[in-house]
Amino acid sequence: MLSMLDAAEGPVAGPGGGGYDPALKFAGVSRPILGRFEVLEQLGSGGFGFVVRARDLTLGREVALKMPLPERVMRAGDFDRFLKEARAAARLDHSSIVRVYDAGTLGPFGYFIAAEYCAGDSLRQWLKTRNEPVPPRIAARWLSALADAVQHAHDRGILHRDIKPDNVIMTASTGLDETKRAPTASAQGGDLIHLVPRLTDFGLATLIEDCGTETGSNVRTGTPYYMAPEQAAGRRGEIGPATDVYGLGSTLFEVLTGRPPFRGETEVETLRLVLETERFRPDRYVPACHATWRRSA
Repeated sequence: MLSMLDAAEGPVAGPGGGGYDPALKFAGVSRPILGRFEVLEQLGSGGFGFVVRARDLTLGREVALKMPLPERVMRAGDFDRFLKEARAAARLDHSSIVRVYDAGTLGPFGYFIAAEYCAGDSLRQWLKTRNEPVPPRIAARWLSALADAVQHAHDRGILHRDIKPDNVIMTASTGLDETKRAPTASAQGGDLIHLVPRLTDFGLATLIEDCGTETGSNVRTGTPYYMAPEQAAGRRGEIGPATDVYGLGSTLFEVLTGRPPFRGETEVETLRLVLETERFRPDRYVPACHATWRRSA
């Protein structure tokens, strides 16, 4: 459901010196308890940490529980910034944003972000199972919903900085009959209207007012395939709302063509392409995109 940034697994240690290794699949315990959360299943793990589906025993609801690796929040001020950003994200209330509920510590288990649990594949997973391009008008409808969500966040001072298909969850429209399954990747254009894209990982975003003030200002943030040039160059002081707009465009490009705008043999080559190459138009890969653009012009 909620994607992680990388694919590298590793042990997770809490602020009190305790430890938890997500690679052990909870050491054979069927439903371990992490603070006030009962773990139901592991959803993913990666370079940021791990994420599980859990039940909040205090509030009685299911959540996607994210717990970062200690090195992500170990420097002076990191935890305060972590809480500030997560709590700001918790104020976002938009139908195309996965809600952040809470953030804090779970004793020896470490820090956490509790977000809304949404059943559904990521846009990345969904596209992998589809054998034909998404109709341009449907893709434009989805982008419009995501763009409105991003504007909602920007109006409240929050940048995402990592908009990509992995961070979009495809859910069924609330108006869809609950006895029906959400449209699959093989569905036709009319059925795809019932899919609602929802942007996630806002809990790992940053405040617009803090851009350019982070330590390590030349360190890149984001995912190379979808990075804006200022991200690829590590120029954090230039990152702003336009960076998220670029990510939206890169995501739309992949929905239309089945590939990101730039894809090199290595990460370094991809970053070079982002910095030095003009991106091709989508109709280079899918001619129908050009026909739709001409009709709407």
